[in-house]
Amino acid sequence: MKHFKFVLLLAAFSSLGLHCKDEEDNNKAKLPPITMEGKQTFGCLMNGFVFTLPYRNISVDYYNGVYHVGADAPPPPYPDGGFLGFNLDKVIFKTQFYSICMKKTSGSDTHFGCLASGKTYDSDYSSEKDTAYFQILRFDTINFYIAGTFRFTLYNSINRDDSICITDGRFDFKYH
Repeated sequence: MKHFKFVLLLAAFSSLGLHCKDEEDNNKAKLPPITMEGKQTFGCLMNGFVFTLPYRNISVDYYNGVYHVGADAPPPPYPDGGFLGFNLDKVIFKTQFYSICMKKTSGSDTHFGCLASGKTYDSDYSSEKDTAYFQILRFDTINFYIAGTFRFTLYNSINRDDSICITDGRFDFKYH
């Protein structure tokens, strides 16, 4: 009987794990598809919640080696306002995989930030080991298209134990 209870307990925990996996897969399905045609799409998971926006809420610019993306809208589950953005200073030049140290270095304008429910999450609070990952899938300087995927973690300005994990990010923009 003791063995049977243990098996039931194991089965219960296993089904919880499957439920979480199904929920994560459902959230990923709500993100815009990964495209490379300048479709003006942006989306990611923020601590597992879907964050996607219509293009009118996004600013995108690439000038002289600096790539900037800013999404001005309340990130879920923070309905009372927010912002998500990143500024990549002279690190994106072609289609490839980039590992970018998030710790701000002297002379660099590379920066990642999020404001959610009045709390600041920022790369300024990163350590030397914190890394952002970008896979640039299309970088077309003639037609002004840039598309790719990304993931990184941001930490709260007051409590480093409070973080926002950005995963499954994707964007496809015609920049100006």
